[in-house]
Amino acid sequence: MSNAYLVANQAEAWGLARQDVTWTNHQPASSLVQWYRGSRRNDAPVRPLPPPPAVGGGTQMVCYELPIYAAYNSGVLDVHALWNLVHGFDRLGGGSAAAIMKALTSKWSFRWTFDRACTTEKMSRGDIVFFNGVGHVAIALGNTAVPGQIASVWGMNPIGMQPNTPIEVTTVNAVLGQIAAGFPGGHAPAQVVTYSSPSW
Repeated sequence: MSNAYLVANQAEAWGLARQDVTWTNHQPASSLVQWYRGSRRNDAPVRPLPPPPAVGGGTQMVCYELPIYAAYNSGVLDVHALWNLVHGFDRLGGGSAAAIMKALTSKWSFRWTFDRACTTEKMSRGDIVFFNGVGHVAIALGNTAVPGQIASVWGMNPIGMQPNTPIEVTTVNAVLGQIAAGFPGGHAPAQVVTYSSPSW
């Protein structure tokens, strides 16, 4: 079984169990980033590295961290690979969208655009799904019976923090509907959804 499948399996299991986290859209508030920053001396990890935060109700998670947590919890990333991945986008990339996308996707993969009208599943299980860059990030579940099915965590709270936010099994179209509902008259700016193979 490929690493992408293992990561998707973990995210889907959390979604089916409706595992709660505390969603945040503020990177410095993230439990994972706090763990990384607290275990760094200059640009090197402390040794031995403390265990990263567990996934639970008190975990403050940015949406794009769901694939990262799933990669670690499925055994695809060990603790040092996890540290290096977060180091890449937090310290070296300054938390930029480009750095986050680079950390999550394979440098050899092509970025495809999701077609809402397509009824045949194109996304592979474990692909990373991007809504307007890193406006939102999810994991494709590659379900041929449910086109566009994803695992996602998103509180969509204007204050940027929402406790008791479940990890969900949902679809790209459902998330696009949620985005539209958040705008006056349900008319959101055009959303570009892309997907690409993961970096693991």
